Amino acid sequence: MKKILILLTLVFLAVSHVEAQYKTVVFDLEKNFFNEGQPLPFETHLMMNGEVPKDVDLIELQIYKGGKIDGDPLYGGHWKRTKIDQSKFSLPLNYKLRENSEYGFEISYYFSITSDEKSALYRTLGTSVMTYIDQSVSIKGNDIKLSKNHCKVLNDLDAIVIQGLQFYRNDLAYEFPGFSDIIKDKIKQLEQLNLKESKFYQFTSKEDSTYSKRSEHYIYFQNNLNQLKKLVDAELIAYLNTISYVTAEVKRVEDYSTERGQFILPVNLGYGAIYNSGGFDSLSYGQSPYVGVSFPLGHSAFRSKILSNSSVSFGAYLQNFNDETGQLVTGPFIGRPLFLGVGTRAFKLLRINAGVTALQKDSGNGNFDVSKVYLRPSINISFELGLWVGMLK
Repeated sequence: MKKILILLTLVFLAVSHVEAQYKTVVFDLEKNFFNEGQPLPFETHLMMNGEVPKDVDLIELQIYKGGKIDGDPLYGGHWKRTKIDQSKFSLPLNYKLRENSEYGFEISYYFSITSDEKSALYRTLGTSVMTYIDQSVSIKGNDIKLSKNHCKVLNDLDAIVIQGLQFYRNDLAYEFPGFSDIIKDKIKQLEQLNLKESKFYQFTSKEDSTYSKRSEHYIYFQNNLNQLKKLVDAELIAYLNTISYVTAEVKRVEDYSTERGQFILPVNLGYGAIYNSGGFDSLSYGQSPYVGVSFPLGHSAFRSKILSNSSVSFGAYLQNFNDETGQLVTGPFIGRPLFLGVGTRAFKLLRINAGVTALQKDSGNGNFDVSKVYLRPSINISFELGLWVGMLK
C-alpha cells in the first residue's frame, strides 16, 4: 500500500508539472504570423516570443474572439524593455485558447515619448477641450445655457480625451478614467447659475442698461467659466504626466486558427459495491470489479474546478452476485449489472462515483425480462484513464 501511495504521488506531481508549463509561440514581425504559419496550441498557457524593433520599449498584445479584431478583447498583455540591448521579447499569455477555433490578434509596438511630443499632445488636447467648452456654454437673458445637459457635456469631454489618447500608453497600465465628479459638479453649477440673482443685477430695460453693468455681468460669467477650465486643465495635465509611450507600429493578425484536438475517452477501471437490503446490523450488498466511461460536466481548461472534476458516468460491473436470499443477480441486456451515476475526480487519476445500478433476477435462460429488472443504489472507486480512440474532433 505504501508503494502504491508513493507511485500515485509521483504521478500527481508529474502531471501538475506538465500542466504548469508554457508552450512557445514565435511571432514573425515581417511575415505577420505565428510559428511559421502553423495553428496555435490550445488549452494551455502560451509564451509569445519575437524580435524587438530598435527603439521599441513597449509591446502590447490583445486577443479577440471569432477571428476578427472587433469589440472588446478577450485578453490583453504587455512587455516592457528592461535592458537597453534587448533584441527579443517574451510575453506570457495566461489565456487558454479553445481547440479548432479562430482568433484575432493585435500586436502594438510603442516608442518612449519625448518631452516635445508630450507638450504637443497637451496643446492639441487642451485646445480641443477648451474649444468644446466655449462652444457648449452661452448666455441667454439672465441664464447660462449649455448646448447639452451637464452629464452629456462631461461625457463629450471624456470622449475627446479618450479619442486623443488612443495611440498613447502609460507606465501605470490604466486608461484615462474620465474627468472627476468635481468637474461634473462645476458644470452642473454653471448650468444652474442665475445671473439675475448675482450681485451684478442685469439691466431690465433699454434705458437702464449701461456698458459697465454689461461688463460686470460678463466678467462674472467669465470668472465661473474660467474656474471650470482651470479644473479641467489641472486634471488633464495630471493624467498626461503619466503618459510614457507613443505608438510606433500596429500589426493585426485575423482569422488565425488553433489546432484540432484529439477525441479522448475517459475510461474508468475500478471496484464497487451495490446495496441489496438491510441496515448496519444486517447489511446485504454485492461487490465486483467495475468498468465504465465518464463524461465531464465542464472543460478543465475553461470551467470551474468543481464542474471540470464532476462527470456523468456509465458502466457495468464485471461480476454477478447473490442477493440476501441467495438468488443470483445479473443485469439487463448484457447479463451484468449496469451502473449510471455522477462522480468527482480526486488526485487527478481517481474517480468516485455514486448512483444507481440496474439489476435483474436471474431468469435461468439469460434473456432480458423487464418484469425482473429493478434499481439499487451503488458506489464505486476507479482509476480514470484517457483513451485516445484515434479520431479527430
